[in-house]
Amino acid sequence: MAINCSNREDGSPCGHCNSCKKFLQLSHPDFVYLFPTPNLKLTPDGEIRETKFIKEFNAYIKAKIETPWDDYKFSVASEIRIGSIRMVQSRLSLTKNEAKKRICIIENADRMNNNTANAFLKTLEEPPEDTVIILTTSKPNAILPTILSRCQRVSFNSLTQQVIENILVDQFSLNAVKSRTFSRISYGNVETAIKLINEDLDSSRSIALQLFKLAIANKDIDFLEYLATISTVKQKKVLKAVCFNINIFLMDLIYAKEKPDAIINVDSLELINSIITSSNITETAIYSLINKLNNVLVMIELNVNQKLIITFLYNRIKKIVKV
Repeated sequence: MAINCSNREDGSPCGHCNSCKKFLQLSHPDFVYLFPTPNLKLTPDGEIRETKFIKEFNAYIKAKIETPWDDYKFSVASEIRIGSIRMVQSRLSLTKNEAKKRICIIENADRMNNNTANAFLKTLEEPPEDTVIILTTSKPNAILPTILSRCQRVSFNSLTQQVIENILVDQFSLNAVKSRTFSRISYGNVETAIKLINEDLDSSRSIALQLFKLAIANKDIDFLEYLATISTVKQKKVLKAVCFNINIFLMDLIYAKEKPDAIINVDSLELINSIITSSNITETAIYSLINKLNNVLVMIELNVNQKLIITFLYNRIKKIVKV
């Protein structure tokens, strides 16, 4: 987008000029966008002849425009097919319309099959004039060496926690505590941080913290009453997220003694300190429970009763805090 921006400053696109707006809507006439799909039976002009997938294809494009951090999956297996490459080659053979450079992005290029990759070699060897071809992947080792050898590799480093925190505050109106927490949990990946906002992490995190609060207070009756109020644990993804948050909190208990600046649950320092100072918790016990969380994930997949799982977690937490 920056290559064709008419108001570019310091190498960054403005996001507001006519060219930027078209790229952001994936509608620029000099932009070719290719990604893994079911067999659409594309014509060289890009017409989808397998009409049953048109709705899903349009939904994918819509998701990329509105929520590009979300994972959208087609209803059937998808890959980058020869028909799609032929369409790209046809588009690139035409005269460009209005841009300085024509841009072609091939997303998840590791999902080209061998025949498709081989069909694309000639284009990579001799790309059309004023054309930039970008292949993206998180699995470069899965791409044919003959493709890699014709590309210039550009790696993207993890972002700092502060940069991610600023994005969450400025662009998603997240409060300071949540933005700091999510920026640490995401380990430098802004896409992960944004997904955490939309995955109702608050609900699972609240359950995890409540288990620790009740365990340290040794309030079994209150736990049973609380258990009766939890309805979201019927969802596997929420149960898994509870385990995820318990794992993070357990690591915070270790960090509290050795590396307090690394604590993720910065809004729960009072609870963390109370557990550290008023219980006999040991690092060995913490790591033992972390290992047991893997067994809990298996239990979740085996459809063990959700409330039995929460009760198991509560009793295990109670055991390690040993008030």
